[in-house]
Amino acid sequence: MTNTTWFSVSGEAELPCPSCGELLRDYLPSADHHPTTCRSCKDSLVVLSLSGNRGIAVSLTKSPVEVQRFFLWSHSTLDELEFVTLLVSLEDMLA
Repeated sequence: MTNTTWFSVSGEAELPCPSCGELLRDYLPSADHHPTTCRSCKDSLVVLSLSGNRGIAVSLTKSPVEVQRFFLWSHSTLDELEFVTLLVSLEDMLA
């Protein structure tokens, strides 16, 4: 598990909030690019499920502005299917 101040990554089903460390038990699986809120600290997050039972949570208040812009762009430009296709394509390239 990796946890920074603005994102966390887990190979487990339980993913910690990058801001407060609270486990995000009810957020996975997810491929939704719409922001959600941590129930504990109320930080704005994007939570994604990746292949291999991996998850990533990104803080939209603490991430670099370019990451924030990417998720805002994807939210306003792509529908869910297009966003999932983008994620799968990125995973394919990184495999």
